[in-house]
Amino acid sequence: MLSYCEKPYEGELLYGFALRMYRHNEEPESFRRFAFRNFGIGYGTGRGTKIPYDYVTDAERAAAENIRLRSFPDIRRLVFEMLPTGTILPFMRFSHQARYMEAVLHGAHNFIRPVRTTRSLPYLKLCPDCMREDIKRYGEAYYHAEHHIPGMKICPKHLCPLKMVRTERAADLWEQADVFRTDGEEAVEEMRTEILRSGFLAGLYREPAYTDFTEIIRSVQNKIQKEGLAVSEAYERIRERYGMQCAFNGMDRFELFLQRQVKDGECLLQAAETYLTVREMGADTAGQERALRTELQGRFELLSDFGVIVKLKCGCGREFYTHPYALLMGLGCPSCDEKLSPEELANRMLSRLGDGKYHTDYVPEKIKACRVIHDTCGAYRDDFYDIVFGEKRCKCEVVLSLDEYQDLIDKKRREFLAESFVEDPSGRKIRIRHKKCGGVFDVKPVYFLPNLTCRICSPRYVPSLSVDQAMEALTGKEYIRISPYGGYRDKMLVRHASCGTWFAITPDGFREGYRCPLCTPVNWPREYVEQAVRDCTDGLYNVEEIQRDRVTVRCADGTVFHKSRSFIIQELIRPTPSAVFRFRSSRPETLINDRFAVFDRARETCEREGHWIAEDLPGISHGARRSICRWLNDNGYLKRVEKGVYALGERAYPPENNKK
Repeated sequence: MLSYCEKPYEGELLYGFALRMYRHNEEPESFRRFAFRNFGIGYGTGRGTKIPYDYVTDAERAAAENIRLRSFPDIRRLVFEMLPTGTILPFMRFSHQARYMEAVLHGAHNFIRPVRTTRSLPYLKLCPDCMREDIKRYGEAYYHAEHHIPGMKICPKHLCPLKMVRTERAADLWEQADVFRTDGEEAVEEMRTEILRSGFLAGLYREPAYTDFTEIIRSVQNKIQKEGLAVSEAYERIRERYGMQCAFNGMDRFELFLQRQVKDGECLLQAAETYLTVREMGADTAGQERALRTELQGRFELLSDFGVIVKLKCGCGREFYTHPYALLMGLGCPSCDEKLSPEELANRMLSRLGDGKYHTDYVPEKIKACRVIHDTCGAYRDDFYDIVFGEKRCKCEVVLSLDEYQDLIDKKRREFLAESFVEDPSGRKIRIRHKKCGGVFDVKPVYFLPNLTCRICSPRYVPSLSVDQAMEALTGKEYIRISPYGGYRDKMLVRHASCGTWFAITPDGFREGYRCPLCTPVNWPREYVEQAVRDCTDGLYNVEEIQRDRVTVRCADGTVFHKSRSFIIQELIRPTPSAVFRFRSSRPETLINDRFAVFDRARETCEREGHWIAEDLPGISHGARRSICRWLNDNGYLKRVEKGVYALGERAYPPENNKK
């Protein structure tokens, strides 16, 4: 118990509050042990200063031990105001939320592992403007929980990059306030995006939404459908917002996300930020509340409103907090659960899984080795923890028959016929016949059921015409597609009109500025990029920094964006208006790769004499020429006949007329 405790400041980070109380209480023990004993921060063991700042363990114990101190924060304030819990939970499934909150509220026990996190960073964050306001209001600055939300790079109030302070120097905020210095600041790539993200995350922090991963995906799907967007249009909206930083990295991955196959928190965050408001993220709380009240009957009394956590009173007299879904998974009063044997508690939790016919005979010390048996079919699996909190039912419950699949299809559209199962190395597929066009195709149910379209007569992706139009908008008639369009994930063959050769590239790669490998420089020179940006925009845009392929450009209005060198040059050269450079007075002179000079000389000689004897060219050293000849031979532009003698390769001719 603390000997002295002050009231936390508004929105103060629990880690910072513990630091302040450590100074006032003058305890002889280390801060790590002090923070764990009195606040449940970290694990109380180990060395170093990287103590997690975004969660606690066994918060109820800490609150109970300090209950006589009126200024000590209550459970709700400690968990949701002094920690970024409300911004972490929505991106988990309800079952994992229950596990997370059980560890936060009641600590680890047989079936609850300690919360693990990757956010045990060696830095705390500060906003200089907030510091000045805090000093004016309270007489001293403090660390804000809002600044430590995962993914937060700017202050949501003052919209400035957050400063970073090493945790070993965190106490200097009060001890050396006059000469306090920071250790750098967050790197902000796209200010407009960060402003939108900070507002979204701050909204989740201030009004925690009772929702989960599955509900957010469903809400995104409904919003896209309501706005009448095609999958390609929905994907493009995210691409336009995040550019090179887009977590989906391809429309096929975005489709998988909408089909709930991509379990990536960053993907979910980007989709939610783009399409939803905080209020639209909420799940069906009415249905969840009805299920909770049914579960409570005769066992518990509800002492609070329904929300992310609820306060209950057990028949034994204990009052405790829990996540609503934890009760639906078989967890209950911590005091009563402690009296049960491991087997009794395990079987109670297993009775809530699937058809309820699961049990275990023995719970070993290592829960991973606990064998779970399905009474219906007799099958067994190990790892109780993964089965229960992953809600992984037995295969006999999950695998549907052909008739059951047909019923699911008929509920949406009656023009498809499920004919048979097809075994494939990548997994079981269904053979589908489209009644209208007669086409037959094999597809996995998880891909087909959310999107009932014929893979024969309906295009899976956007029509190829839009790809041709996009290429013409970027380069005019300089590049022409010469192979059928297969989708954003598939490479297409493109002919370069200037040099007459062809190459393979994905539509995404072309859109990012990658062009003919024969004519285009491998890496645009730093000086060329800087001068091109400055001269073509009359100084309204300037290159601030170039790190490898990442170019930082500052606009006249102070905004900053980051793109690749190829993308920057593409936007300066393109014949149509650019969304990145809104003002261009001229177009830069195009650099030609030395590879083209060597190939052009070789082609001219081969067309006249049938072969080319390698020779040095003006402006190209002997070593560079040899290296270029080797590259031309390896990539099919030239074909080595003998040492130093070359003929034209397949890339010099149209693909359909290649000379073998």
